[in-house]
Amino acid sequence: MLPIAGGWWTSSPDVAWRKAMAPVLEAQPADPDQLRAAVRAWAPGAMHELEHYHACRVEAVRDRHETIVIGAMDGHLYRLMLNWAGEDLLPGDGLCVPVVASCPAGVDRKAASQLVCAYMGRATAAPGTPASLREMAVLFRDMYRLCGADGAVSPHLAIGVVERSGQTTRRALLGPIAHDEILGWSDEELMAHYASPSVDATARDEVGERWRAYVYNGSGQAIASGSPTALTFDSEIYDIGDLHSTVTNTSRITIPKGGDTGLWVLTAQVSWPANVTGSRMIVIRRGDGGVFAKSQIPPSPGAGNKTIHSVTAFVESPAPGDYFEAVVTQDSGGSLTTDAGSSNTFFTATHGW
Repeated sequence: MLPIAGGWWTSSPDVAWRKAMAPVLEAQPADPDQLRAAVRAWAPGAMHELEHYHACRVEAVRDRHETIVIGAMDGHLYRLMLNWAGEDLLPGDGLCVPVVASCPAGVDRKAASQLVCAYMGRATAAPGTPASLREMAVLFRDMYRLCGADGAVSPHLAIGVVERSGQTTRRALLGPIAHDEILGWSDEELMAHYASPSVDATARDEVGERWRAYVYNGSGQAIASGSPTALTFDSEIYDIGDLHSTVTNTSRITIPKGGDTGLWVLTAQVSWPANVTGSRMIVIRRGDGGVFAKSQIPPSPGAGNKTIHSVTAFVESPAPGDYFEAVVTQDSGGSLTTDAGSSNTFFTATHGW
């Protein structure tokens, strides 16, 4: 659940698509027409880039990706539900909505749609805020049971609310909280959590899931001899919590707000081409220059043999905003290009507890 001028927005199931869209939406005023127009202007270029660099994601984005916005403007509430291209998905009566974003391959979309339609009927008749919030928890619990961990529904629920009372508009965030926990609260307990949100809106991605990232480069990176170089990563297998960007500072994995407690595990691996001269080194380094782990090995033993090595760092309670890089050095006497691909040269981070 992400904040936006006058409201909230969310977008799924493609995490990288949502992250790329975020600055587009967050730069707009609280106007549904401008929000819709901004997505429509941005999406064709973004899809062209996706087709060129990440063709394996194209079908899922075109078929499943949905963006939902709720907000207030000029004393009125509004909602948007858009496909990847910014086209409206909500029907005229609003009594039932598409559910393809929630449904991984093999899940019965008709069953998922029936869950949503039944929820909207119950929510319309629900007497008051506590009942409405419980109905939302029931929907997400049932949708998670249907779609499983491969769907776009988390085992925890965050509810963004925009409500209008007289001339006052209030924006609130409830969660992230397990579905069954919400259903066990009394009306008084539920309204207490609603009045005092349990999570800052900036702790905002994939609520309820462990922060983690796995990043790699889709093409090899040339490393000059004798020059320590931070590896850059233009692709992600996953990025839970916006730890990495494929657009700016692509070498970095950054600790998010709230990530300053517990242990982080970071692992970097490099695959070098065959070369029998010099040595190879990889270091996990914090932005201030602090070194947390390093590995140095000799070159490949003979022609045709690649050199692959990895290193793991354990970092206790880093500060929010701290960033880490995988820095490599080689002294073969000439430039060497790392091997591309998610199983060759990569950088991972996981928040342990």
